Amino acid sequence: MKLNYKTCLVGEKVTLVPYRSEHVPKYHEWIQDPSLLEATGSEPLSYLEETEMQQSWRDDPKKCTFIVHRTPLVCNQNSTSFDVNDNLHYMVGDINLFLSEIDNDEDEDEQDVNQNTSTTSIHCRYVDGLVNRNELS
Repeated sequence: MKLNYKTCLVGEKVTLVPYRSEHVPKYHEWIQDPSLLEATGSEPLSYLEETEMQQSWRDDPKKCTFIVHRTPLVCNQNSTSFDVNDNLHYMVGDINLFLSEIDNDEDEDEQDVNQNTSTTSIHCRYVDGLVNRNELS
């Protein structure tokens, strides 16, 4: 998503950085792991296909993809600047947000929001636990 392409989100334990071309070599290496492919329901891609995928995610106005970096501060909390090449060794994963149209059924929307909030909260607690136990490498 071009909207977030220069956005760096700094948290206490992790920093989210837009999936950029500099991430592709390490990301591509990760995603070749058969257990990771199975866990994510993904098919293996060639390096060229992964590069094209990164570019399509960057250009798609409905996909917001970040690479998760372990913090110590890999970017200034008061800035959106980030030197990807200096921080590739902090990469620990990725996270995606897919934007979609909301229908006008208020009851269903509220239920969806509650379910999505709960799901996100559980996921964040899980990742936080991994970071605290140093299980992410």
